[in-house]
Parts: sequence; C-alpha cells; structure tokens
Amino acid sequence: YSTSGNVTAWKAGGTWKTPVDGLSLRAVTSRDIRAPNLSELFAAPVVTNTTVIFNGATYNLLGETVGNPNLKPEIAHNTTFGIALSQPQWLPGLSASIDYYDIRVENEISALTAQQEADLCSGGNQQLCSQMLLTSPTPNTNYIRVQSFNLAKVRDEGYDIEVMYRTGLAPLRLPGSVTLRALATRTISFLTNSGLPGSIPVQSAGVNLANAVTSSSVPFWKANFTEGWDSGRYGLTVAERWFSDGVYDREYIQCTTNCPVSTINHPTINNNVMKGAIYVDLGGTYNVTGNVTAFFKIDNLLNKAPEPAPQSTVYYGVNPYLYDVLGRMYRVGVRMEF
Repeated sequence: YSTSGNVTAWKAGGTWKTPVDGLSLRAVTSRDIRAPNLSELFAAPVVTNTTVIFNGATYNLLGETVGNPNLKPEIAHNTTFGIALSQPQWLPGLSASIDYYDIRVENEISALTAQQEADLCSGGNQQLCSQMLLTSPTPNTNYIRVQSFNLAKVRDEGYDIEVMYRTGLAPLRLPGSVTLRALATRTISFLTNSGLPGSIPVQSAGVNLANAVTSSSVPFWKANFTEGWDSGRYGLTVAERWFSDGVYDREYIQCTTNCPVSTINHPTINNNVMKGAIYVDLGGTYNVTGNVTAFFKIDNLLNKAPEPAPQSTVYYGVNPYLYDVLGRMYRVGVRMEF
C-alpha cells in the first residue's frame, strides 16, 4: 500500500469426514488484513456543533470529523474449528453444525466520541488534549477534532450454531414441504483494549446499547429462526429475530445505596439492565404463472416497540443498530421474469 507499505496474509485449513455417517470435523486458521479505506485516510473535515463536559464544565464547541493519513492496516489472526452433520442416512434432510471462533485484531481502526476524547484528556492523555481547544476567547473557535486511529487490539470469541431440517409432508397426506432453520451466535467475549493512557479494556459482550468502542451492539445471544412451507404454487414463511437481555455498559457499576465514587472508567448507575427482544415476521408467495410471483411481507408483526436507551448518542433515544425502530411494516409486490 502506498500509505503503509507491505503486509502479509495467509490461510490454512482442513476437513475430515469421519467414519460416522454424515459427520465431519473442520478447522481453519489465518492471518488477514484490512487496509484503511479512502474515507478513513483522507476524508475532508466535516464540522458540526457539539457539546462536551470537561472537568465539570459544559462546553458548546465545533466538532470536526476528519480523516487520518497515518493509519496502518488492521491485522487479524482468526481461528475456527467445529463439527458438521450433513444429511445422515438415519435422518435425511437434517443438517447441523457448531463452530467455535477466536478472532484477534491488532491495530483496529476506530474512533472515540468527542466526549470520550474530552474525558481521556481530563485524565491526562496529552495526545488527545492536542486535538481540542476549549479556552479560546474568540467566539465560535473552540473545537474538538475526532478522527480514526489504530486501536491496540480486539478479541472476539464465541461460537455459531446452525440447524436445518427439510422434509416433505406426503407421509402425512399433506401437500408441499416444510423447512425449519435456526442460526444462533453466542458471544463469549468482545474485549477492546485501546492502549490509550487512562483507558481500560472494554468488554462489549452482553451490551445492548451501541457504544463508541464497537459502534454497534454485541448481545450474549443472537438468533434467527425460520419456519417455511412451500407447496410449489403457494408459500408461507414465519421468521423470528431474537437477542438476549443485556446491559447499557459492562463497565457501569449498578447500585442505589452505598455507591462507590463514580469514575470515567467505572460510572455508577441505578439500573444497568437493557431488555432483549424478539420480532416476528410473516411472509407469503403465490406463483401466478411460471414467470410471475405475487408476494407479501409483514415485518415486526406484533408491532413491538424498541427498548428505551437513556444516555444514547442517537437522537431518538433508542439503539437502531439492534432494535426495530419502525414498528409494523407491510410490503406487497409482484416479481416478474422475462
């Protein structure tokens, strides 16, 4: 790369079909890279009004988001291994697998929020103090600069489970066939260590509120379930999207009495529970002709409201990366092939 020089990537893996009918073992390990994109390197400054709290005082200032041409490629070491069962003779139509994964990333490209930069500067980080000006006597010239940088390291560890079963209904004297599918992810750990002075490793596994470290949410459990029936001319599908209960932040200390002193790294909170959710979708198809198919889809069939997110950085007070923010939504249409 013209900005960062050479990098090396490799991958090795294998699969063993065991003597057990339909059962196989598999494993893969690799060294992967992701170079910074043009926006992360050279994005022109975008200035907005923002507010930060610094040493107990509130400052209204200009927030400048800009690229960082000094970024280096991210380097990841990935290891996965698992067991797969595919179409065994004793139960045709069944496929199942479970895979453990361990992903370790160095130099991850990410950015802090304006408030996090102000907090770390207050804690003594001079590198971040150089990215802000809070005491200018000239109006509208105080600013804080936010840009991407290379975090020290991230480790994501967990396992994926997938089960699918397909069978015809003729033995029951019913038309068509049924397909059942479940896909779940269990996150054991999602630990981020920025390496910045005054900061601590941040555990995001089980966090249902998007934060500046992950920019998304990492529930302990996340799963999709699908039940489908297809007769050839008609089709009906029910799908469930589910994720487990979590917290606003794993670093918060929940207490109501005898609380310790609230700190930047470990703030206190009286309720650190953020409920999970399950959303049900319904869809159907009708083959009018061989080339024309009519369909309908109802997302969030039960019209489940999202969980409120106090202290959220998004303006509507919920986490749109995880929760449904639209409510029940209908779609109908026709697909045609020529």
